[in-house]
Amino acid sequence: MEQLAREFECFREGLGCYTGPPISTLPVPAVKPIHLKARPVPFALEAEVGAELDRMVADGILEPTNESAWATPIVVVKKAGGGIRICGDYKSTVNKAVLPETYHMPTIDEAFAKLAPVHTLSKVDLVKAYNQVPICDLTSHLCTITTHQGLYKFKRLPFGVNVAAIRFQRLVSELLKGIKGKRSGGPIR
Repeated sequence: MEQLAREFECFREGLGCYTGPPISTLPVPAVKPIHLKARPVPFALEAEVGAELDRMVADGILEPTNESAWATPIVVVKKAGGGIRICGDYKSTVNKAVLPETYHMPTIDEAFAKLAPVHTLSKVDLVKAYNQVPICDLTSHLCTITTHQGLYKFKRLPFGVNVAAIRFQRLVSELLKGIKGKRSGGPIR
């Protein structure tokens, strides 16, 4: 087990980080940057939101910044198991400016058809999955959030950007492409 832990980063503590090239998302050239002010955070959540921002900085997800042409207010989401998730309200800024992308997301029928000959299944739980994928510097400035504590730019793929799901699915599909199935021996497509 120790050999596996040394060989593969997936067995270490803390948030993982994809080591391939960072994701790049660019705005439509004619769109002017949108800089919105921070929304008030309920007093009862201020400490929890501040602690979560500090944790995200410590994990390398966010980086404080003093200026940005783009600024998106945050939305605080209560998680079912307790705690909070901080997301940018990108529908009011970035999602208006980024070109939509297309990628064939497999339907449930397509997924089951590929799984039909498989004998053994495994589950991979990617904690904070998007936040494990780095983004380029220009995209980082585009995804800047504004909070009651100031501006933070994302260094990893944030939740809420309209192309995030497509980009993440494409990345995972590429990483898993060609893995042989247990029973069928055929590659996963």
